[in-house]
Amino acid sequence: MDNVTKFTDPSVVTIRDKNTASARRCIALYPGAFRPPHAAHLTAVLDLAVRPDVDEVVVIISNRCRNIPGTTKALDPDVARQIWSIYLHGVTKVRIEVAPHTSVKHALSYFDRLEAGDALLFCVGETDFEQGDERFEQIEDLSRCTGISSRLVAAPTGSITVRATDLRALLGLGEAGREAFTSALPAHLNAEQRARVWETCHNGMRETGEIIREKVLGIIGTHNLGDVKEICSLCEGKLDQVYRVSFADGRRHVIKYAGDTVGAESVGEQLRFKPKRRLSAERRALNRLRDNGIDEVDLPNVVLFDKETLTLVLTEVCQGGRSLLDDLKKGLFDPKVASQASHFLARCHTLAAPIAPVWGDQDTDRLHWRTMLALRTVGIETGPASWQIRNDLAAVKRASDTASEQGDRNRLLILNDVPHNILLGTQRIGVIDFELCSSIGDPAYDLGLFLGDYIFFGLTTQSGYSGQIALQEALNAYRQRVGNRWVAMRARVVSFAGAAMLSRLMGHRRMDVHPVEPRIFSTAAALLSSGLREIEEIDSILGNAISGRLA
Repeated sequence: MDNVTKFTDPSVVTIRDKNTASARRCIALYPGAFRPPHAAHLTAVLDLAVRPDVDEVVVIISNRCRNIPGTTKALDPDVARQIWSIYLHGVTKVRIEVAPHTSVKHALSYFDRLEAGDALLFCVGETDFEQGDERFEQIEDLSRCTGISSRLVAAPTGSITVRATDLRALLGLGEAGREAFTSALPAHLNAEQRARVWETCHNGMRETGEIIREKVLGIIGTHNLGDVKEICSLCEGKLDQVYRVSFADGRRHVIKYAGDTVGAESVGEQLRFKPKRRLSAERRALNRLRDNGIDEVDLPNVVLFDKETLTLVLTEVCQGGRSLLDDLKKGLFDPKVASQASHFLARCHTLAAPIAPVWGDQDTDRLHWRTMLALRTVGIETGPASWQIRNDLAAVKRASDTASEQGDRNRLLILNDVPHNILLGTQRIGVIDFELCSSIGDPAYDLGLFLGDYIFFGLTTQSGYSGQIALQEALNAYRQRVGNRWVAMRARVVSFAGAAMLSRLMGHRRMDVHPVEPRIFSTAAALLSSGLREIEEIDSILGNAISGRLA
């Protein structure tokens, strides 16, 4: 169809012949994801197309994925392009482009593609128009610089309540959602066109990992990182993909991509794209550790951080190594590993000087810390558990938040599933995944969650004796490093160990340990409450816990 163009290069899109008429041109731009485009979208385009002051309407499709709720599949940009072709059959003045990255950024690039005296209209939803769309805050400045007039216009779609997310949810139902899906499409479509839209979407659903894999390969090529020998996902079945890339020269990198993330950023959800800011936070956290000379464990080096595509490329650590969590699940408790891991946490908690925030500013670091604290305390779905456990979790949260404000700023908090992110090399451990770090927080959180996993798997594998030895080594290594700071935090360490066990039983990563679940639950409850009392020493409490004698 002549009025449909897939964008490849700005030079192939001619806005007007600059050597002929000098009359003022007005281009209306309608950026969005359109997965899939629906009646409200079409109404906005047609409204723009009939305006006498508009010479051309350009529908700009974002290159980001939109996933099918409840699945690991998504619709890519070409699905949106094909459906727009169906909707706009016979319509003039309208052209379609697929943006290289975000649709808004591509729309703003039109300031570089027109001439002074031309005009741009940016079409946004009525709510964004009324509240002010921050994505277009710069258009006034761009207008002054280029001499191209511009303004926002509202899409007249307030009475149309259909949402693309709802249509994608119907797609996820398969044939059971077909009738509701097709009935929600624009009214002018006939039965054959409705069927074509359904088939285009249904057949166009692809595994998100496959789509992102293609994008990652493109990014590798753009930055000339090397000839790819193999690329594989390290977390199949998730939208939050991480890839290991092997190059022809033997190098291996780990690549994280967040270019398709939109909307609210959250933690604790299984099916969601990687939050954008987490990659920036990880890059800063690794830099903070390097600046402080922490090199007794293997850490990733930052090879590339591409702000354009939100891609982080890291060197792989401990190639071929297994995770500490895998060993714990098998009842393998190496005292040397426990000591190294605990000493690493202590080093992070006792840096030589205050560090800059890793999330951009202190307020954002503080908000992130409080989100993670809530996730592992009051956010645990305790279900029918007693009111006492819920009260204890709330008390731990209050005590920890207070301690985080009273402590110094010479620390980096990991705030992550530590055993899962510790890799076992031949001589020393490697540590990965610093996406959740913060410059603000309570060190007891990190250590308590780490020790809680030792106790949890000591009980599930009935490896209390070897587990107790490893746990004691971990305690000794940490205390030796932090010195007098230990006294103020030791009680909270006990409580967080209990909270970590409850999280394993009832949190979003709950594990089925039915035969020993009652013992784990009662041990966790005992640790949680013990930490709320004044404790002079915790070795015997934690030792009894991992041996099953505390329940």
